[in-house]
Amino acid sequence: MSLDHPRFALAALAALAAALLAGAASAADVAVFPPQVVNLSPGQGEAIGTVLAQAYAHASNTDVLGPSQTSSAVTDPNHLQDAAAKLGVAEYIETSAVGLVSNEPGGSRIVIHATRRSQSGQAIFRAELTATSMGDVEIVAQRLARALFQRLPAEETIDIHSVTAKEAGPENRTFSRKLTGPKVGVIFPVSAHKSYDPMVALSWSTRLEGGSYFVEFATGIALPCATEQNGYDSQGIGHLWADVGGSLFLSNSPVAPYLGLGISPRLIVSNGATVNIAPYAQAGILMARTSSVHLFVEFRAAQNLLSVKETRHGVRTDHDFRPTELGGLAGISW
Repeated sequence: MSLDHPRFALAALAALAAALLAGAASAADVAVFPPQVVNLSPGQGEAIGTVLAQAYAHASNTDVLGPSQTSSAVTDPNHLQDAAAKLGVAEYIETSAVGLVSNEPGGSRIVIHATRRSQSGQAIFRAELTATSMGDVEIVAQRLARALFQRLPAEETIDIHSVTAKEAGPENRTFSRKLTGPKVGVIFPVSAHKSYDPMVALSWSTRLEGGSYFVEFATGIALPCATEQNGYDSQGIGHLWADVGGSLFLSNSPVAPYLGLGISPRLIVSNGATVNIAPYAQAGILMARTSSVHLFVEFRAAQNLLSVKETRHGVRTDHDFRPTELGGLAGISW
């Protein structure tokens, strides 16, 4: 049989196609098939699948076949395991995208559901997120890819740089905002040559939170707690104070540590009224950062800049001290 015989040519082409398909499959571990779409165009569906494939490749650090490479292997969308076996991948991602149309401004959205499956079709993990538009799809794809690969609820993949437009809406209050709430704690004034009573601190704070920082304003009272262990010569320096400061977040995660500086003018009311001012440094941890209610704990060191008159046996002396205040506070804000 000659090489130009039609049957030989067809056989050669079939062998070449099979080799190319096998080569492509062997170079990838995961396939993302074209999404099944409702109220969206095929082009929009392919774009969603392509972005998800790229995001999953980044999240898993593996080679992933996108919709343009997998569509030819699909003969029945209801039996994608057959296409996965044909491609030779160990896993595949099945996706659906539903466009929901609303006449209200900003009411339209795209619900994207993705399922990670083994080659045999067994579900490994499912995740779903909502995009307000095609412009929101990239963030949604990154979050879905991380959720599928790490087997996490999609809500736990959020940080301040991956908040979807839907989540950032005013009803969820997940981005920049004003938060107020109480703080309580204990403060320990210390000095090398003088003993001071510890204090209970009660305050109300307002925080203006940005993407990587917050500015804080607070007012409060510190009440000295005299005990027998403090000694008779121990002195209370209870005071009213105001705080003005700012802190930087060290992480974009929902549980974020932070460091800050500020200044605290105060009126010391124990043993006569005295005005003082104390710069402070603080370190804290903010929890549930992306929710509507924040919880936080912080540790603070403040240094009184002006002298505090000594009292001994309830009588003022000529000695002056500038105590340092070390304390821990816990608070809630909304």
